Amino acid sequence: MQKKSLQRIPNLIALTAGLALSFWACVSASKPRTARDQNTASYQYELASVALKYGLEDEAVRYLEFGLTLEPEHQPSLFLLASLQLKKKDYVRAEENFRRSLALKPDDAEAHTRLGMVFRETGAHDRAEEEFLKAYSLNPNPTTALNLAQHFHDRGDLEQALDYVERARGQGPLSAPALNLRGAILSRLGRHAEAASAFEQALSLDGKNIVAAFNLAVTYIGLGRLGEARVLLEDLLPRVEDPDLRRKIVETLDAIK
Repeated sequence: MQKKSLQRIPNLIALTAGLALSFWACVSASKPRTARDQNTASYQYELASVALKYGLEDEAVRYLEFGLTLEPEHQPSLFLLASLQLKKKDYVRAEENFRRSLALKPDDAEAHTRLGMVFRETGAHDRAEEEFLKAYSLNPNPTTALNLAQHFHDRGDLEQALDYVERARGQGPLSAPALNLRGAILSRLGRHAEAASAFEQALSLDGKNIVAAFNLAVTYIGLGRLGEARVLLEDLLPRVEDPDLRRKIVETLDAIK
């Protein structure tokens, strides 16, 4: 194993950490509707919610947009429409509608979180940080803490990132993606044994988590556990479809032969 290969370990892990987290809340199931005026935003919102239960996102958007022509300040419709636009990467309209939603409900932590996601995806990192911090101050739960952890990880502020991961961990067990993020942060801090433990925990929760498996293999290399790393990577390679990750696995296997 060449020294230069060992030095690349934190960078390899950092490249995969951003794949870890996705915080999408589910739409609540609609209550049975009584006969009433269909020309209201609330009625169209319920139709959109039903459409989403069946995966009909474009139809849901149509219901929401029609409802907002009837009642432009129907906050639940604005929030749900903006969330769908964020998912579809329609960032300009998502930002506009999250702002309209927040004008009506300024203490909505989830809307601040998702507006922060819009800014993160468009490269406005300072504005993203502002929204994530607002969300956390309004509702300091594991999700808002982990969004800040991911944000600070991506910006290279690793101590801050770890602080928010630990805040989330203090409120209950972490999910596999959150454990992967914790491992990535610890690895970049040079705390490889702790990072390996985090990745192992992630895999114990989700044995098919390709990102955590790759990160664990790379971390094992940093710990000198080359045989275990090789077994992980050889098992992982047939399951990986992403060409960039396949290339990294092949390069890493070549480096430890």
